[in-house]
Parts: sequence; C-alpha cells; structure tokens
Amino acid sequence: MPGTHNYFGTDSIAGGVSTQGQGGEIGIYSYNVYSQLFPFIERDRMRAKVEQILVSDDGDPMDFAVTGSTDPAVYGLEGDPFITWNPHNQSSNNSAPGAGLAPGPGTMSFLDRISNNVFRMYDYAKRNSDTEFLRFAYPAMKQALGLLQKTIPSDSVLPEPTSQANPQPGNVQQMADLYNAMPTDRFDSYTSGLYLLTLETMIASGQTLGEAPLQISTWQSQLKAAKAKYESVFWNAEQGYYRYTLPQNGADEVMLNTLLPQYLAERAALPDIVDRAHYTQHLESMYPLVAGANGPKLVGTPASQADYPFTGPQGHVYEPNVLPGAAFSAAANYVAAGKKFQDSSLTTQGVSMAQAVITQLWDTPANGYAFDTPYIYSSQTPSKWVYPDFENNLSIWQLIDALNRPGKPATSGDGK
Repeated sequence: MPGTHNYFGTDSIAGGVSTQGQGGEIGIYSYNVYSQLFPFIERDRMRAKVEQILVSDDGDPMDFAVTGSTDPAVYGLEGDPFITWNPHNQSSNNSAPGAGLAPGPGTMSFLDRISNNVFRMYDYAKRNSDTEFLRFAYPAMKQALGLLQKTIPSDSVLPEPTSQANPQPGNVQQMADLYNAMPTDRFDSYTSGLYLLTLETMIASGQTLGEAPLQISTWQSQLKAAKAKYESVFWNAEQGYYRYTLPQNGADEVMLNTLLPQYLAERAALPDIVDRAHYTQHLESMYPLVAGANGPKLVGTPASQADYPFTGPQGHVYEPNVLPGAAFSAAANYVAAGKKFQDSSLTTQGVSMAQAVITQLWDTPANGYAFDTPYIYSSQTPSKWVYPDFENNLSIWQLIDALNRPGKPATSGDGK
C-alpha cells in the first residue's frame, strides 16, 4: 500500500528471530508507545497484519520475522536471508507450536496473539478517528474472531488453547499464551479475558461500520454467555480472585496480568470485562500474594498452599520470579482502577509494585540492567536474569499513560 513503512521490533536482542511487535502476543505490551507517540508505525504494522490474515488459510499467520541465524546454510533452508514469513498451519516445515494441526479446541498455541491483533486494529482506529482504516481492517478482524471461535469446545463457550493437562496429538509444545512456560489445564483466564475483549471490540467496530443487526445481536449473545462462563470458571470466591487456570486437587493460583483485558477495555472506553465488584476484590486479594521487596511475582498462591498446582517442562521459571513488563502493565491496571473507583490504596499498590522493579533496574547499578532490562529476573537474587532487553518491558508506557490520564470515577451501570 502506498505510504506504508514497516518498522521491525525483535522480542529480544538475545533471540532476534521474532517481530512480535508487529502484532503478536508480546506487542500488546508495547503498542501503547506507538499508538501514542508514533501512530503511523502502529497503523502500518496493522496494515501488514491485515494483509497477512486475509491471505492466510485460517486467520492466524505467524508474525513475519528476522532470520534467526548467521549461518548461510540456514539462510538457504529458511528462504529469504532477511525476512521470513511462515504462516501458521500452512508450511510443512513450520516449527511453530501447533503447526500443521487444523484449528480446533486444544490445537493452537498463543491464542492471545489473535485477540491482541483484533484489539490493536480497533484501538488504532478509535484513537486516531480513522474510520477508513477500521473499514479496511474489519474483514480481517472478523476472520480472526472466526478462528478463535473454532477453538471453542462443545462443553464451553470459551476458547481452549493448547495445555499441558489436555495435550492434543501432534502438538509437542503446550504454549497457551505469552507466558508460555506456565502450564495450564485447558482454559486460562488471561486468554479467555482477551476473547471477551475481542467480542466487545467486534461489537463496537460493527456498530461503527453499520454491521447487520443480526450479526451484532449474535456477538452480544456470545459475549453474555462467555462472560457468565468466565465468572463461573475462574472466580474463586473463597480467595477473592480470578484464578489463572482450572484448579488441581484443590491447588490454585492467580496470575499478575489476569486483568490486562480489563485495563485495555477501559483504555478504549469499552464495557467492563469482569464483574465490577469482583474487579476491585481481585486486585486487593492478589496484591499480598504477589508483592515482594524486589518486585511482584508473576504468579501467587493462597497462603495455605505450599506450591504451584503445575510444574512445566522448564520447572517454575516464570511463576515465582519478576517479569518487569508484566509488573509495569499490572501496575497500570492498579492505577487505572484506583482512579476509576477513587480508591487511593489501589493506586498506591500499583506504584509500589512498579517502584520495586524500578529500583532493581535503574537504582541498583550492580545488576547491569539500566539499558538491558531482562524478560525475567529472580525475585530472590535480582542479578540473575533470563532473556535480555525484552520488548514487553515497554509496558512502562502503560503505567505512564495511566498516571497521566485524568481519573473518571465509575458510576453504577455505565460499564466504562
């Protein structure tokens, strides 16, 4: 398309094989930088994503990528020595999790990527009053939603990504979402919440573009059923939080970024994703389970529980440790909720979580993180890290945005 210029964004200087900033599961944490400061970059990335979706078989093309090796022989095997695109389920040599499997319940990994793409297309158009772009993207958004709904099993109304507890033949790596080393049992609240956000996004987009009333009504019915299922499956009334995945023999867990979809919905003036009363209770209950002197853990468990319900193939790499990108994003959620409900304690907790991470990144020179923030660092020994310079650490801009936006107190029933 004339005037389109794509800017790559590798997920890490360590990997260098991914451009998830173009529209993947990682890019939802960094997109705010581009939407706020460089909207033409966000627009052009989404233009490319629309084109990919429309020419793919199933609506979920893997993000195009910088070739990951310096070995010339590998260039020959992978094709183009500079940029490659291996569409999901289209290439026999595609090593992506779930490649070659027909879209269905439990066969596809990273379902959050599909939802994130749809939301970012809508969010760009809304922020920039670009209805023409929304009209251009709308067919791809509908195709992506259709793919998500192919993963809904007959016994639920929520999408089922790959999971360790319910592996499908041919799918070796069970990677439900961005936090791919954390095992799940069929459903997880993070992916499911993003599906609710996708339905809200499609309803708002369809209403803007004059979609047929019957289609809008169908989506509204699906959203109502999915929200009710989300509450019944994930709400832990005893602990007062939304659990991450299905409980295992009484063991449970709560994940720091569970309510990212709620934050995104608020930011785009869409209806609430979760029950209003449960929203604040979740944040209040989760805080003491994840907060730590060196930053919040990604996953918390009830005080009476000795360990996490699952152990993944890499052990507990994610759960007890600090992910700066996740921490900043969750802090933004707390700050936004504090302003929404005029609850200063939520705002204070959000800032406190972020400050603990900031201390390790920029106030502790011995860690060496000032220009090289890692994806993960140890909550016990912060100088130990995994994967340097990770893209989703740009979620600190979500926090900056939340702190600088004027608060609008919630009124009962407005859903905003």
